[in-house]
Amino acid sequence: MQFSAHLPAEAYTALLHREVIASPEDWRKVTHEIASILVYAQYKVTHGQIMEKMKLDNLDEIESDDDILAAALKLTS
Repeated sequence: MQFSAHLPAEAYTALLHREVIASPEDWRKVTHEIASILVYAQYKVTHGQIMEKMKLDNLDEIESDDDILAAALKLTS
């Protein structure tokens, strides 16, 4: 998948413009910002998937450390 092909037209134009006028330091800053956004987006997707798997019907039955360990093992298996 080519990242730039999925950008809105305005963002793609800005990217092309930056290629023409940006210094190496500008590119470093931009790529750092883009990487941060992509990592955060992946975190949100993964977090949502984990939360879906963590739904337990019997959370009120957890009373001891052994119950917590058993629930954790169930979640991760």
